[in-house]
Amino acid sequence: MEYKELLDVSNFTIAALTRSIYRMGLSGELINTQVADEYAADDIIQMLVHSGLKIEGSTPEELTQSFLETMNKLGAVGKVEFPDVSDTEVTVTLKDCVMNTVVSLTKASHPDAIPVCAWMSILSASMLKSTGKVMTVSDYSWDAGSNTCKFKLTME
Repeated sequence: MEYKELLDVSNFTIAALTRSIYRMGLSGELINTQVADEYAADDIIQMLVHSGLKIEGSTPEELTQSFLETMNKLGAVGKVEFPDVSDTEVTVTLKDCVMNTVVSLTKASHPDAIPVCAWMSILSASMLKSTGKVMTVSDYSWDAGSNTCKFKLTME
């Protein structure tokens, strides 16, 4: 399977699962938190590391820097920025993500939904494993024109 075909399969699979979960009445905040819990499982972490997604650090600042460097190497997002990082809150912007189709399809059927974001779940899992803090999505926005998602995550 070619890269574009594999990407399309990944996008429509995640979009279909996300829309199904929303129809069940679950919130995006809950979905992202539960997905992060799964990404924190040892067997999934082994798969992430094998794929080049090893996020290291012991503080929110170190973990977000490692995430940024890893995402830049991976090339799955055109631009990642962390305009705000503290011990209780992280703000992340993702521009030109390869999973933008998931956002488009989710927003088409559920305009107020917070799409499931694998990258935010991986960041949240890394934070959980390294600091013991649970991250939840407290705010989300999407600008279709610039293809940019902005997540605000709180930590407890």
